[in-house]
Amino acid sequence: MPISWDEAGAPLAGERRAWVAGKVEKTGYGHLVPALEPVLAGSYERNTLLLPGGQGRATVDTKLTWRSLRTDGTEVARPDLVIIETKSGATPSVVDHLLWEGGVRPVKISKYGTAMAAMHDLPANKWNRTLRRYFPEYVEAPECALEAPLAMAA
Repeated sequence: MPISWDEAGAPLAGERRAWVAGKVEKTGYGHLVPALEPVLAGSYERNTLLLPGGQGRATVDTKLTWRSLRTDGTEVARPDLVIIETKSGATPSVVDHLLWEGGVRPVKISKYGTAMAAMHDLPANKWNRTLRRYFPEYVEAPECALEAPLAMAA
């Protein structure tokens, strides 16, 4: 459900509020739904790879862009970054092994958490390492950045 600019920064209403309430009420936190508001719009191009015989799959996200839905409209874009998330059973899949052989190691990442931390200068948090490595222009000490155009979600 896309959110228009006139809905941004305001509590959820109508169909969106009903949908969220239906998901949250069974957790015991339904009373918080009236205070929820959209704060971030994200977009990316996703391709899904499926291994034969259901042996695993991977999603490949590119052209990553986020926009704050708060009044400042801040944007974060990393069209050059690739996030590969592998999805396999209890053991690593062929895709995991191919990535490891290519020198790509797992990285914990949340697209939402990283974007919010980059845009809103949050205090030290669990996404600090990700920001310093892959989003150096959004941290105070960009000289700490490493050359790493590819990340694999763990």
